[in-house]
Amino acid sequence: METTTDLTQLIIEDIIPSRINKTSLQRFLENVDPDNKYSRNAKKLSLIYDFFNNRKGAENEFSEFVIKNLMYGKSRVITESDISNIPQPITSTKKLISQLGIQENELNFNNIMSFSPSNNFKTVYRKVVPDGDDETKDKIKHIDIIFARKYIDPSSESQKLRGEYIWAEIDFDAFKVWLHLSSRHNNQVDRELPSQPMFLFNHFKKVLLDRYGLMIRENDEEDFIFKLYSYLTKKDEEKYLEKVSEEEDKIEEFCDNILENLDTEDDDNEVFERVKGVFLRKIIQNDFNNFTNNPNVEGRVKAFIFSDPEGTRLQASKGPGRSLIGDEINIESSTAYFDNKETINKAQKLFSVLIVWTPGYDNISNYLQVRYTAYPGFLETHFLYSDITEDEYRNVLQKIRRIKESNEE
Repeated sequence: METTTDLTQLIIEDIIPSRINKTSLQRFLENVDPDNKYSRNAKKLSLIYDFFNNRKGAENEFSEFVIKNLMYGKSRVITESDISNIPQPITSTKKLISQLGIQENELNFNNIMSFSPSNNFKTVYRKVVPDGDDETKDKIKHIDIIFARKYIDPSSESQKLRGEYIWAEIDFDAFKVWLHLSSRHNNQVDRELPSQPMFLFNHFKKVLLDRYGLMIRENDEEDFIFKLYSYLTKKDEEKYLEKVSEEEDKIEEFCDNILENLDTEDDDNEVFERVKGVFLRKIIQNDFNNFTNNPNVEGRVKAFIFSDPEGTRLQASKGPGRSLIGDEINIESSTAYFDNKETINKAQKLFSVLIVWTPGYDNISNYLQVRYTAYPGFLETHFLYSDITEDEYRNVLQKIRRIKESNEE
């Protein structure tokens, strides 16, 4: 039996090659069609056509699989924002249908199998999840929306059709909005709307307000970036600080004697804390290899970017690896980590921090490098270097929630 399903140019030229990997495709086929055997040596497109030939209703199942791969995988840049209470957001299914000017049967849809992208973002998928605890079934718990447009890369010689996909995740339990973006920022399809987080955030912020009645609240996330940095560095230094703390009385006596000889005072304990920091720094440097390779820490700060009130931006990073933002300073050959630490602690703000999360905490199974950046209106989470799974995304999100809550206590 030959397939009657005609795959679109976008599916063949972009989604299958770049958004669906062979392992996830084979796992999908095994789960939904266990009665048929699919060759592990066949190409992805052949496997998909075989699936359509073998199974009734395959197109609907495959379209949901495609959506899942657009949500995760290469969508490694995520913005996080709070929903504002003023104006009151639309959380009623009936009111949302009225707001959108559609019929009830048009609320949930998946057009990805027939979609052909243009220069402007169009909605290709929407799913509204009702609150199961609401007896009227009218209250909305969660909304997923995927927008797509054409992707043009002037540096590429390929004439294949490509798309840019944005997943808006709206959750009324957490009262938050997440925008999932591709890490590719060089789409040239619209010079007025480049594929950069700030531009896309401002664009979809307006879309969500105009179309869905959602106002995003402006937060200053630099405070949280600092708290995240502080939380992890304190964990890193904990056992070394305990050693120094055992000598606090002697350090305090030493500082008091010197200050008395100099006829000056230390009302804010700045001298004591700095001297204490010198000893902490020294014992860490003397045990540096163990400090940087300790597997028993939840995560480690690898790099940071800081803007102080005068507008001076400090950048520092530690450990080998690719260049991050600006010139990377290797802590093994410099004192950047310690030299900037005092300035950061005094300002209590950070613009960006790069963290390596360690396996074994919060169900994380692999080392993950994630950069957190505080843009006006949203916190950006950028998973570096590799595609992400749904579990990795959920686990890292849960980790950040836990750290936020621990800082609020």
